[in-house]
Amino acid sequence: MSIPKILILTTLLLVALFAIACEDDSIPLTSTTPGLFADGLITLGPRLGLSMRVRPYGGAPYPEMDSATIADTTCSINRSQYWGPADYVCFVGFNQLSGTEPIYTRGDTAIVTVYSGARSGSCSIRLLDQNDDACSIIVSASDTAVTGGSEVGVVWNNVALAEWYAIDIERRHDSTGKIMDEYIYDFSKDTAYTVSTSLTDPGTYSLYITVIPMTGPDPSAARGNFDSDLVAGWLYSYGMSDQLYIRISDYGASSKISIDAPESGQVRSTEDVVRSVLVGLRN
Repeated sequence: MSIPKILILTTLLLVALFAIACEDDSIPLTSTTPGLFADGLITLGPRLGLSMRVRPYGGAPYPEMDSATIADTTCSINRSQYWGPADYVCFVGFNQLSGTEPIYTRGDTAIVTVYSGARSGSCSIRLLDQNDDACSIIVSASDTAVTGGSEVGVVWNNVALAEWYAIDIERRHDSTGKIMDEYIYDFSKDTAYTVSTSLTDPGTYSLYITVIPMTGPDPSAARGNFDSDLVAGWLYSYGMSDQLYIRISDYGASSKISIDAPESGQVRSTEDVVRSVLVGLRN
């Protein structure tokens, strides 16, 4: 596991605050009142950061988002208008300045509220620290070699404040004479995960397995932590990820091509990992 890669994965997750695309509009509001849909991430590392998308949800008349707060502090709003009142996105952001008194610290429950006229909807979420709440894979050594068709068991430390763990598997395999990248997304509520034998057949060259501690509704949840008659949706917090490289030792036994040396996996931001887990498992 390369230190730069882990730093990139963790640092770039902040970008996901603008990009998590929870596109499953079938999640109902608590009433039939037209409302807003929110999705985003809140970070602590050590300064507090929030970035969230808010857009119309349900039928007309569509409410207008007026403002948003984190605790009692007003957030910035950048509104992107497209073709009408049903088709806009508000990008909500907040970044605490260095040297100011912390609004929240690790383990606190953050409150984010969205307002529209006299209506409002809030979300509460426990905060992970990007530095202190770190995942560390402990059962297998990096660059481990396994034979094709073997299960791969991955175990990591218990991150005390985490509620679940996002799992990303980058599989490099032989497909009709070409090395292809395939991405498999999952999650675990435990501190262990087993990669199935179907992902380690002799046509597989390598696996990159990333584990990210998370708080917020797990991807199987029917409802989000924004759950009011104005706002539905999800807000998440995350800690430091860890990654394991697995090589299939008998790659080529049934393959048309060969590779002489390991190639590093694509350096994808944690944004891509988390977005894919959240969206892919709901759709």
